[in-house]
Amino acid sequence: MKYDVPESKSTLERFFYTPSAQAQAYFLCPYSVGRFTCEDSSRQWNPVYDGYIFGYLLKGELTLFSVKGQPTLKAGTVFLLPADSEKHFGTSSSFDALWLQFGGKEADSLYRCIEERVGNPLKPQNPKRIKRLLKEIFNAVSQKKELPETELSLKIYALLMECATLPVKHRKKIKDYESSVHNAEAYIRENLQMPLRVKDIARQVHMSPSHFSRVFKEETEMSPYEYVLSARLEAAKQYLTETNWSVEQIAFRIGFNSESNFIYFFTSNAGVSPNRFRKRSEMK
Repeated sequence: MKYDVPESKSTLERFFYTPSAQAQAYFLCPYSVGRFTCEDSSRQWNPVYDGYIFGYLLKGELTLFSVKGQPTLKAGTVFLLPADSEKHFGTSSSFDALWLQFGGKEADSLYRCIEERVGNPLKPQNPKRIKRLLKEIFNAVSQKKELPETELSLKIYALLMECATLPVKHRKKIKDYESSVHNAEAYIRENLQMPLRVKDIARQVHMSPSHFSRVFKEETEMSPYEYVLSARLEAAKQYLTETNWSVEQIAFRIGFNSESNFIYFFTSNAGVSPNRFRKRSEMK
């Protein structure tokens, strides 16, 4: 959907997404994505929706009216705001911004965590990864790709975690391996039933295990092992809410060698047993 902003050489392009009740109850989920291009000056956009707005300024300058001190952002900067803020932002020049409106479980606590740790606007360690993740979510919603809601949740979580890390002085620069890490993430998600040892994942992207682990951690802020566990947990939640498979079937489907090990893992990380999680989702 495209909208012309009145009395302005501006275009607001917005695409809506309707998450399932389970996604809103248990995951992070997109509500809409968009791109706002302004070709003149002194324009203002005031969205009034639930959740939060995560924005990336592609070019130009933007002033955040709803942030203390009303900072002016430059191209390549990121901002995170409650979606119901009045007078979100404006500009005295042309600009182009890509944004995501999201909500769901843990959205409030993640927003507070990021605001307290790094403030606003945000200064991510890896702007290229931010841009890539945001574009992947934008394309999935705007092109109506049938991605699992757990995968969208993981992408939003990765986007926020990229901004939640405090700047590290003298951080060692590592060659840009975004494509390799992206392929590794896809391989993990598609092969959760396998053992998924680091050396096997590294082999898929033609790296040594030690080098791959270092690069993967740099790009995702998670070790390969942590990412595998996170992907398995999200997949388990999806199977519990969207299938009639038994707990044992789900356990083997996502790579556990016994039902008891899976139940212990799930309960420790989700706070409830798999069966109780399923019953709660059925009541939604």
